[in-house]
Amino acid sequence: CFAVLFIGMGVDFGIQFVLRYQEESVGAAARSVALLAAARGVGGALILAAAGAAISFFAFVPTSYKGLAQLGVISSCSMAIALIANLTLLPALLARLPAPKPRAARTVVAHQGPGFVERQRRPILVVSSLLAVGSLAVMPMVQFDLNPLNLKDPGSAAVRAFKDLASAPGASPYTIHVLAPTLAAADTAAARLSKLPVVDKAVTLSSYVASDQTEKLEIIDGMRLALGALMDSTPESPPTLPEERAAIDAFADALAATDIAQPELAAAAARLQHALAALHARADWPAGAVPVVRSMLIGDLPRTLDRLRGLLDAEAFDASALPADIHQRYVAADGRARIELFPTEDLNDNAAMRRFAGEVQAVEPAATGAPVELVAGSKAVIASCIKASVGALLLTLLMHIVVLRGVVDALLVSAPLVLAMLLTVATAVVFDFPFNFANIIALPLLIGLNNAYGAYLVVRRQHASGVESLLESSTPRAVMFSGLTAIASFGTLGVSKHPGMAGMGILIAISLGYAILCALLMLPALMSALERRVEHSRPAGQG
Repeated sequence: CFAVLFIGMGVDFGIQFVLRYQEESVGAAARSVALLAAARGVGGALILAAAGAAISFFAFVPTSYKGLAQLGVISSCSMAIALIANLTLLPALLARLPAPKPRAARTVVAHQGPGFVERQRRPILVVSSLLAVGSLAVMPMVQFDLNPLNLKDPGSAAVRAFKDLASAPGASPYTIHVLAPTLAAADTAAARLSKLPVVDKAVTLSSYVASDQTEKLEIIDGMRLALGALMDSTPESPPTLPEERAAIDAFADALAATDIAQPELAAAAARLQHALAALHARADWPAGAVPVVRSMLIGDLPRTLDRLRGLLDAEAFDASALPADIHQRYVAADGRARIELFPTEDLNDNAAMRRFAGEVQAVEPAATGAPVELVAGSKAVIASCIKASVGALLLTLLMHIVVLRGVVDALLVSAPLVLAMLLTVATAVVFDFPFNFANIIALPLLIGLNNAYGAYLVVRRQHASGVESLLESSTPRAVMFSGLTAIASFGTLGVSKHPGMAGMGILIAISLGYAILCALLMLPALMSALERRVEHSRPAGQG
């Protein structure tokens, strides 16, 4: 996602500069004058936005999520590259291109935007406050999908097969492993762990050794006596084709000579005689037809009888007689033994996986395995993203307080960003769009992406005569075009065949949409309300 991120942020800087250049070109005596005015007018805002984004991305570095930390380093450096390119290469290119066509000093947005925000500032702020409160209320219901299998194509045969296995308690690949110092200790622990409601069975090397062997061998001896005559009467070599043909013919003759009194049985015998006659009438009789009949009637009976003879020759055995691969799977060379725990529930369900890992670890804290790793990994990723998000917000807020020389302006920059993030989380809850290992990095990324919009507007407001003058400038249009470009950029991820990447693209696109609305509606309305409050607080007659 880095390439998409870089495109979105790099184009943002370029749009801000170009639209400011167009604005300064109105009435400018020379192109160089317009370029210099654009650089002076928007350069500070670009530096502030780039610095804020870089600080936001650097906040990822101390986290334990290595992928997020590496992305933070790459993205932070890319912001410096994008800023330098847009303050050097872009003006040079503009200097070689034809001058912008003359534009009216007031745009369509200027005629519509200020009046609307001024008139509707109170409803806008009330709705924004309600949305913020509602988003905070549903935030505890946020879900995290810790199953990485859900990031893959659900229609593929491999994914379907894996999920089928995970739904079967006795065959689930999601097992938990516990180490014991000896096999005897492992057997004792397995007996204790198997009593947990979340454990279907606890397997050790001893599980492959039959219990009550004396009693079972006596049963096998009895079976050998009962089936001995059958086993001995089985011919050592299969009959030849002429012998099989003769047997079929003899059976057909005996069936025809038999007088059957019961009507149903007689009807069945008649159908069988008809089938035998049709068999004799086949063109491939007997060379082709007899093997078909043999396969249908006998199947693998000879091999089954051979296996049965082998089973009837069973003897007592212990763990030392098990195959080497099984022994090595459960007992190490130093004597330590592994316990393999199978779940009772379908671990395709995240809640079931958390219960399985949690209850086992409550008894055996050193337990490991895929369920334990996924649950612990999800906690680490969530903690990393929260840490990065909070750190990025605090660091950028401090930077804005210092650079903008005021707490109020710094809070104004952060206001649309915070509301956009709250709305993004609320949307994920309402539409049952859980976060996962891929799309959760969208939240800290959004701080770096959305932080710039508020910075552009607040910096421009400091040099304007009021909110109305701000909204008449090119800055709101630049913010809107930048946001739409970023939405289009990240929206391309939404059509990715990788469900995790597609989900991240959709989530970021939604959040960027919220960021644009908050920056162009809520932030100007908040600025306007603060202006009115300052005006009312001034003594009468003071300008």
